[in-house]
Amino acid sequence: MDLGKLIAEKRKNLTTWVTFDDCFAIELAYTERRELERMVERSKKSVWKRHQQVEDYDDERFNVQLSTKIVDWKDLTLGKLAGLTNIDLADSDPDQTIPCTEENKVTLLTEIYGLNTFIRDTIMDIAVFRENKAEAQRKNSPASQGSSKG
Repeated sequence: MDLGKLIAEKRKNLTTWVTFDDCFAIELAYTERRELERMVERSKKSVWKRHQQVEDYDDERFNVQLSTKIVDWKDLTLGKLAGLTNIDLADSDPDQTIPCTEENKVTLLTEIYGLNTFIRDTIMDIAVFRENKAEAQRKNSPASQGSSKG
């Protein structure tokens, strides 16, 4: 039995919905520690400091990679976004929903303080994924549907 393969298959395509700052729900994909470490490594770039080449961490590169862990979101409107970051709503409808696009994912990670940290911490927390999966199973079980006798 290959334990590594068994673990990887079990966690493959594992997603969960979480709420950020009591504002909007985000569906996130589970990420193993090794994968996150590779994301951090790919986020480094070589720069020259005092005539020496050194590796430097690039937040923008990391946010692009982290955005791939956002599967979807719901209930995010311009009005809610205005409460999370500084945007001008002068000519906009605050109830307009923001679509979950690749560009919007990266923009949110860049602009909303704490979102990238929240996502990074959540995608590695297997307990959150298990808890939400168990809760969904309880909600969908025949016992929780209620039985009607007539």
